[in-house]
Amino acid sequence: MRKTKLLLSGSILNNTGIGMLNFGLVYYMRDMFQATTGQIGLLSSLWAASYLIGCFALRSFSKKLTPQKSITLAALVMGISSFLIFTSPNTLGIFIVYCIFGFMTALFWPPLMGWLSQGLEGKELGKTISYFNLSWNTGLLLSPIIAGALLEINLRLPFTVVILLYIILTAAFGLSPLYLKKSSLTSLNTFTKKETSLSEVEDNSTPLRFLGWLGVVSAYLVYGILLFVFPIYGREVLGFSESAVGLLLAIRAVFSMLGFILAGRFTWWHFHKGQILIVQLLLILCCFLFSLVKLWFIFVFVFSIFGFVFAWIYSNSIFHGVAGSIHREMRMAIHEAVLTLGLVIGAIGGGELYARQPMQIVFYSCIIVVSVVFLIQFLFPVKK
Repeated sequence: MRKTKLLLSGSILNNTGIGMLNFGLVYYMRDMFQATTGQIGLLSSLWAASYLIGCFALRSFSKKLTPQKSITLAALVMGISSFLIFTSPNTLGIFIVYCIFGFMTALFWPPLMGWLSQGLEGKELGKTISYFNLSWNTGLLLSPIIAGALLEINLRLPFTVVILLYIILTAAFGLSPLYLKKSSLTSLNTFTKKETSLSEVEDNSTPLRFLGWLGVVSAYLVYGILLFVFPIYGREVLGFSESAVGLLLAIRAVFSMLGFILAGRFTWWHFHKGQILIVQLLLILCCFLFSLVKLWFIFVFVFSIFGFVFAWIYSNSIFHGVAGSIHREMRMAIHEAVLTLGLVIGAIGGGELYARQPMQIVFYSCIIVVSVVFLIQFLFPVKK
């Protein structure tokens, strides 16, 4: 129980820090260095791409560490990176350090997710994943609200809070051997080898994981645009303040939280292809509505729908990715990699496209991509 509380609390703090840094940098780069939306999208995509590379490049290194040591190291370097971003005198320094921040994030999430799901299956696995989803989503709920309010006071203030968060995280996980049972600190690699040696043929992975991964790529593509491109569009074209944009992103997180709660409470959607197709259709609808809306209070409605759909798509990816698998950390790394791929495409593609075309064209492009994913999911053969 102590281990679970620590991991869920760490998930909240880490995603609050990541969310505040991501949101703050959009306006920081725009106002301090007059960066274009293409440059902001490139910066965001480099962070995400660095994380994607780290998920695989650091996998062998993380196997040599216990999850506790891996997470502690990640939090320490992420905190140092946040400080260097905060003090960098030019954009080149920010680009380099932001890549390091993203790269080291790969030592945080896959080990934490694998550690949390260790030894769980079925309903218990679904419930634990739901708690995890609620925890990191809480960070996404808090971060735009806090960062938006702090930005209106001082452009550098969000970075100070981010640094403090990583000091707390480093201390909490660094000192965790003092209050966690020794068995809780066992390497995931040791656990996997033990489990695999019992039976090499007990991997009962479902092919629905491929549909889930496709869906989460498309959902994060849209989310990347909302996170890294929409704030500029909202302020400079629609006239929304930083806090108003932050509130929209927070509202999305609230409805994602509702989606995660329902996904954790019910099991009917487990191993059910039909519901995967339905939520993908709803994602297409969201993109269409985003292309039409201009008023803030109507955006509240669309962001709410997207938040719920986003949560369901994410739950499909993470649940069907690990269900029946004996290689949990690897599957978590794949899940993180594919969603990050979507974030990269959304950030850099959306930023470059918006620098040349109206925002409506950006969302029309989303409709095309999400529709292609739906068609692939529909045609993908899944044995009963």
